[in-house]
Amino acid sequence: MRLSRYFGNSARFWMNLQTRYDLATAERDIGQKIDAEANQAA
Repeated sequence: MRLSRYFGNSARFWMNLQTRYDLATAERDIGQKIDAEANQAA
């Protein structure tokens, strides 16, 4: 909320930015493991 008020953006903008970062980080860290598990199940 503070960032949105300071920069004049919406809170949704900052939440989406954080979500995109979290997903990219998770994909980088455990993406290959998830792909391997999905391929075994198929």
